[in-house]
Amino acid sequence: MENISRLLRLRRRQKARKPEFRRYEAHKKLRLRNKSWRRPRGRHSKLRKRVAGKKIVMAGYGGPK
Repeated sequence: MENISRLLRLRRRQKARKPEFRRYEAHKKLRLRNKSWRRPRGRHSKLRKRVAGKKIVMAGYGGPK
């Protein structure tokens, strides 16, 4: 039982460090505000190329299930 509680504490701590991933240009359009993350696919998108912008979803942000 203590092992499960320890893992849950670890999961909570890792989840707190994860940034809040917002959809690209969600600050501009109200209909995108509460939508889930979609990968940016634009041809010249700086966010897609990871040159500028916010953090994007990657496997490294995953936590223990």
